[in-house]
Amino acid sequence: MTEQISGVIDSIFTKEVQIKRGPKAGSTSTVYHAMIQGHDVNLGFQCAFQEGESVTLNVEQKYGGYQVVQGNGSGTPVAPAPASNAGQASAPTKVSAAKPAFPTIKNTKDVSIIRQNSMTHASRIVRDMVDLGVVAAPPTEAEYVEKVIEVAYSIADFSTGWREQKMADAMAGYTEGDE
Repeated sequence: MTEQISGVIDSIFTKEVQIKRGPKAGSTSTVYHAMIQGHDVNLGFQCAFQEGESVTLNVEQKYGGYQVVQGNGSGTPVAPAPASNAGQASAPTKVSAAKPAFPTIKNTKDVSIIRQNSMTHASRIVRDMVDLGVVAAPPTEAEYVEKVIEVAYSIADFSTGWREQKMADAMAGYTEGDE
């Protein structure tokens, strides 16, 4: 049965869980939890919330506690029900929005994954560029590594949307006559 929990997120923490079914069975993974009004709410494998944020979440009793409802809404906050007593003042409730896809928010787990992925691709790209004669092979190991990092940063900037954000910021700072 679906319920709603409303309140301020007092804390966000993680727990390591053993995956029991599926292709990753036997491995462990990190699950996010939030304390809301004294209730431990399992947010799942991703967290789009922050401590101090006021939320209203669809939850259900599952795995021995509250679990954000997956699927329809995927744990997305819902609008709070209107107050029934018009004469009573109530604190405003901020409903959290999911984090934007672009640009990727800095200092998140997503950035670490993007950087790792970018390094993998950059090492292959630099190797291919050298093999095809697009660039000369860097003469030292340090210079080769530096070239891989340069390409990785370019890929990460593109993948996170930071490249476009930097361009938009530069354009916003440009005024006519700045030539």
